[in-house]
Amino acid sequence: MTTQRQERSPVTTSEAVVLARNILEIVWQLIADPDARYHDLGADWYETHTDPDRRTRELVRQLERLGNTVTLTPNLA
Repeated sequence: MTTQRQERSPVTTSEAVVLARNILEIVWQLIADPDARYHDLGADWYETHTDPDRRTRELVRQLERLGNTVTLTPNLA
């Protein structure tokens, strides 16, 4: 079985500008307010704050767009 790897498209100029602006805003807020502190949400923040049902629907849609038929069976464990 061979798989075709999708190549990631290069970042466009507008995407780079948006990212740079977001970083600049964060830095400005940290510099402007002496009481402000940066708090890292952690590597698993998105995993712990996502709805499992929504994630399942998203993954099913992705597989269907790739031409697969998806049948889910509940895990009885």
